[in-house]
Amino acid sequence: MPLPCCALPIQLARGGTRSSPLWQRSGRVPAGSGTYGPAVGSDAWLKLHAAGNLDALLVGAITRDANGAATSGGVVWPDGVTGSYTATTVRSTFPGLVDAYAVTWVGGTTRTVTQAAVTRDSTTGAATNRPPMTIA
Repeated sequence: MPLPCCALPIQLARGGTRSSPLWQRSGRVPAGSGTYGPAVGSDAWLKLHAAGNLDALLVGAITRDANGAATSGGVVWPDGVTGSYTATTVRSTFPGLVDAYAVTWVGGTTRTVTQAAVTRDSTTGAATNRPPMTIA
């Protein structure tokens, strides 16, 4: 008889469970980020965090325009590395929205993640086309 869908995972001798990722069961942590996901400082990792909630990265003094859009400020990435944020296109028809920006990561090599201007719906201001981020 099969186990019900809500059966508890099987506890393994090394402390993991059968449903745990292999690296947790083996006791070895993969190289890179120290957990799972893109390696810290990699293009994928930078894009993941730069595309997320930028407000969570901003620290210290934040410059805002008259409509409340953040136009520049310092950042601290999840790995503790500092950088800076600059809005390159701010939407005047939808006050407070930033259409394009650049954010730097000053790790071993300075990297700049750039989001080119998004296209917005003229009625709602919702993004309808977001070009891919680039990293230089």
